Amino acid sequence: MMRLSDAKDSDGDDESAAAPSLTGRSVRGFLWALLSFGSGKAITFGSTLVLARVLTPEAFGVIAAGLAYIAYLQVLADLGVGASVIYEQGEGIGRRVQVAWTLNVVLAVVFGVVGVIFAPFLANFFGVSDQANVFRLLSLSVIVTACALVPTKVLERNLDFRRRIWIELVPAAVRAAVSILLAVAGFDVWALAVGYVAGEIVRVPVAWGLLRFLPRFVFDLPILKSILAYSLNMFGVAIVYALAGYGDYFVVLGALGATALGFYTIAYKVPQLLLDNVYWVFSSVVFPAYSAARAVDAATLRSAVVRSLRVITLWGFSIGTLIALSAENIIVVVFGENWLPAAAPMVLVGIALGLGSVRYGVSDVFPALGSPRTLLFVLVPETALILSAMVAVSSRGLTYIAGVLVVSEFFFGTLLTILAARLVGLTLGPVIRALRPGFIAALGIVALGVWPNIFLPPGLLSLALTACAGVLGASIMMSLFARETIRELGAIVKKAVSGQRKAGA
Repeated sequence: MMRLSDAKDSDGDDESAAAPSLTGRSVRGFLWALLSFGSGKAITFGSTLVLARVLTPEAFGVIAAGLAYIAYLQVLADLGVGASVIYEQGEGIGRRVQVAWTLNVVLAVVFGVVGVIFAPFLANFFGVSDQANVFRLLSLSVIVTACALVPTKVLERNLDFRRRIWIELVPAAVRAAVSILLAVAGFDVWALAVGYVAGEIVRVPVAWGLLRFLPRFVFDLPILKSILAYSLNMFGVAIVYALAGYGDYFVVLGALGATALGFYTIAYKVPQLLLDNVYWVFSSVVFPAYSAARAVDAATLRSAVVRSLRVITLWGFSIGTLIALSAENIIVVVFGENWLPAAAPMVLVGIALGLGSVRYGVSDVFPALGSPRTLLFVLVPETALILSAMVAVSSRGLTYIAGVLVVSEFFFGTLLTILAARLVGLTLGPVIRALRPGFIAALGIVALGVWPNIFLPPGLLSLALTACAGVLGASIMMSLFARETIRELGAIVKKAVSGQRKAGA
């Protein structure tokens, strides 16, 4: 296990000469990735607003279960190969990339077929046996998705998110258009399933075209062994993440039914859009950035970790708090009063995902240092405890299930932070200082944002005033107690914009 704690002592604020360049590249990569993924998810969210007024909660529940099912198949098909492409920090599209692509596609064919075979059993298990063909179709999409995975990871390895934007944007637009047209035509759950598959089919030529990727089936045993040496550990992490990320869907579906899962899915929509998706983008940039910082020196990596933790928790704590305060308003205004049972779970999901920013700030340290097993040792018991607790409280309803997420994120996020700090040689002082701006902003949001909810009924006016008051409260608190963070963020963005102008000159 690679460890940097024996290197030069640092509180995480030092930077080597190579770090400014890495910081600029990382920030530019993040901004492009945010635009990329955010645009795609904004299209998806917009289509969901339309579809929520056409389709039933049961339809959303069935498709949520189907997507959770294929998420596991995709993890099995990936086998951590995509992560290995980033970790190795290679150049170009050489033989190793072709071997990785070959392995990925072969595995996808195997597990796609397995998914088709077991689809009826899973549909029957969850009481939606009449929807087995939906599960079959989604299973086949695993093969299509795999064809675009390695080219996408090559772009991420190069921090080339400017081109990667189209790999999210085009499929999202196709998915939305197809789903809405079929839903209006009366195809119910099939509208969502066919729309999803159509988007994945389009993803392949877009990814290949952007990278000018000419796929070849290449089998090279020595290269394959070296890829698997790292990827199998990341595979274990991905499996556990998939269990943790979608396990609650299966608990809700099994205990409370497809309609309840539909409400639970909607409770996740806004937190996913504003938090989970940003974290995913953040991780897609931070993993290659940490890997590159590792290649520079220990001080650069420590500085990157502290800065990343400060930025992502500022966003997570602030937005999570704002969502929790505005949940009922969001449901009424955005989705309609028919979806009000999703409001209470959304409060807790917002808090949980806000706290989740802590783990996203540090989790990528482990794979970047070649130590995914350490991450796995935490995730396995965490996932087992979460799912067991959810099953235990499931009879009490969605709010209790969402409450388990809050407790888990607090305790296990803290544990991962301590382990990551030790791994890179950080004391807890810089880590706590990194969390401080986010906590200060959240306090400001609560101090002013709570009042519209107290005095106004749920609706557009209450939502607008809560958002404005929350932003004002956060701004006041930050200007009083975290001015240095405001200056730092301004300097980072200025540096990134300056670098982008030079690159385009």
